[in-house]
Order: sequence, then C-alpha cells, then structure tokens
Amino acid sequence: MSDLQHQRILELCQELRLSAMPNLYSGIAQSAAAKAASFADFLEETLRAERDARSARAREMFARVAGFPTIKTLDGFDFGFAAGVPRPQIHELAGLNTRKGSATPLCRTAKRPSG
Repeated sequence: MSDLQHQRILELCQELRLSAMPNLYSGIAQSAAAKAASFADFLEETLRAERDARSARAREMFARVAGFPTIKTLDGFDFGFAAGVPRPQIHELAGLNTRKGSATPLCRTAKRPSG
C-alpha cells in the first residue's frame, strides 16, 4: 500500500470517527491476505474490531465515571487464593451473555439516592 493511500485511509477514518481503525486495519488486511479471505470477510473483521474497541473504551469511561480504580476481569481472578470458588461454575456463568461480546452484567443493582 502506498503512503498516499495510507494517508487517505487515515483521513477518512478520522472524518468518519473510526478511531480504532487506523491502528487495526493494516494487521487485519495482512491476516486476510494470508488467509485469502474475501473483501466481505475483511470488512466484517475490521468493523467488528472497531466495535470491540469502542465497547472497551466505553467500559473504561463508565468505570472512571463510577469511580472504580481499575477494571477487573475474570482472567485476573486468583482462584488459588479463593479456594471455595468453583472455577468451572464461574466460567460457565461468565459465558451466559445473550450476545457475543456483550458487556451486560449478570446482576445489576439500583442506585440508591444519596442523602
């Protein structure tokens, strides 16, 4: 890909507010070329990557606004320390989201009015 084409793609991404795409499309394009994927497959993968990046940014922003110090995932949970927590059951519960990539929590609590 020429530098001119790369620059045009960056400008279009900026204009369309596709903030993750400039960092992602090159690697995805190389992977698609290696797999001889169709253009539709390439497009789907790049759009999915943009969506996932936006979801991650939104989760980070919501955590900051809520005042949480860090985002904690199940991958970082120490099952060795919490000996009574059944790992298979927890992983099964974590997979109960209704749609792939959903950030919907298993349980929500209502905010209590302050004061």
